[in-house]
Amino acid sequence: MEIILEQYQQDGVPEKELNMKVANYLKEYLDRYDVTVYMTHNSSNDSMELLDRGLFIRKINPDMAISLHFNDAPTAQNGTEVWVTNNNSLPKYKDNSSALGYEIIKNLCALGIENRGVKTRLSTGDATDIYSDGTVSDYYGIIRFCMRGCSINWGKIKPEGAIPANVQNGEGVPAIIVEHCFVSGIDYKYMNTDAKLKKLAEADGKAIVDYYNLQLKHPKIKVKPFDDVFEDDWYANTVKYAYNNNLIKGYNATTFAPNDKLTRGMSVTILYRMEGSPNNDAKSNFIDVDSNEYYAKAVKWAVDNGIVHGYEGQNKFGPNDSIKRQDLAGILRNYAKYKKKNVNVTSDLTKFKDYQKVDSYANASVQWAVGKGVITGNSDGTLNPTGTATRAEAAAMLQKYCQKIGR
Repeated sequence: MEIILEQYQQDGVPEKELNMKVANYLKEYLDRYDVTVYMTHNSSNDSMELLDRGLFIRKINPDMAISLHFNDAPTAQNGTEVWVTNNNSLPKYKDNSSALGYEIIKNLCALGIENRGVKTRLSTGDATDIYSDGTVSDYYGIIRFCMRGCSINWGKIKPEGAIPANVQNGEGVPAIIVEHCFVSGIDYKYMNTDAKLKKLAEADGKAIVDYYNLQLKHPKIKVKPFDDVFEDDWYANTVKYAYNNNLIKGYNATTFAPNDKLTRGMSVTILYRMEGSPNNDAKSNFIDVDSNEYYAKAVKWAVDNGIVHGYEGQNKFGPNDSIKRQDLAGILRNYAKYKKKNVNVTSDLTKFKDYQKVDSYANASVQWAVGKGVITGNSDGTLNPTGTATRAEAAAMLQKYCQKIGR
């Protein structure tokens, strides 16, 4: 059993961040079951043209492709809906996609979201835009490209030389689009926190598990004291290290939240603990840092020692803002400088596929982090410098820092 999670991405629209979070939560949910889950994006900064995403999906040829979305409209609307192919040449297309769609909608509606139904929409304006069985193709590109495996515009086929899939012979990949709810209006209350996004993902996941009758894999062994970190997770040892060395605490006694974003407040608190939590009055000049918050003394210490700065010209620190991977490297480098460690280290970033995505202001910090082994890159040969750092990634970087550079 194979499923692909496809996250709609569009620059300048916050939806891509929401989709990425839901995709990560959904994959985390499904990874416990006997299903292989692929994703078209590893971060909200990844970019891939719509046709290329369809071709990527067709190459894997999963049982189902699920495109994750949030809806928007110029006028107030609300509710959840699922779009499926109109092609009915084989049960795995419209029939099966619709059945899964109804199961997903049922679970989303159980959260209080209004039911807008399972729908189809046909393409218009091009007489050549048809499937091999003669039916009009679907309007939405991800459904159409997964089914056909190419783009046909007024008879011209892309990519050049591609042969359209024979839908009647089962060569098409079924895909559905899940519009969880609207990003504005009354639906906003269903997606305005990470915890609520996780509930949406779990509603999707339960529907997929129930529809395909998936079975749990071998029982996972928890990393004590946490209920959400397991021995076979890639970050298990780093979480153990961070917890046992009092660097990163859980949200509570049993929750570490490894995939949650690392915030600026968390990042300085980690280093503050590494330094032994030197006492201060917790009073800063930032209008968004309350002296009673857990990060107040850490912010005061970090700013006073040049480890991190507030937003220029705004008198704000942004303690709850997420932090990029390259910026976390910068904070660690500043901390190393404060500890009188050697920070004049360079390295060759061109060995990483996305080295050009490193912003110029962060280049020295990323080179230092790579040169010192604090950052080693991802398994796909990328750095993902502008991606949001997670708590698990922060734990990994901290462990490498402490072991390779020293506290």
